[in-house]
Amino acid sequence: IDRWTYDMVGLETLATPVGPVETVHVRPRQRASGGDMTVQMWLAPSLQMLPARIRIEQTDEIWADLLLLQAPEQAAR
Repeated sequence: IDRWTYDMVGLETLATPVGPVETVHVRPRQRASGGDMTVQMWLAPSLQMLPARIRIEQTDEIWADLLLLQAPEQAAR
């Protein structure tokens, strides 16, 4: 198990199916090697810092990009 250091890239507004969401973009300081995966996250302060987007990368060609489709239940209260 390795320790990962994440850097705050900056503030970004994501266009999502629930409308624009203000986020804090964080990504790992180093790229994965040896079959490891890295994860970038866009955390939404208005949604209790839940991720509005998650990008999982193994290589430049192998990745998954997940985007918020509906507001979480705690945001509807």
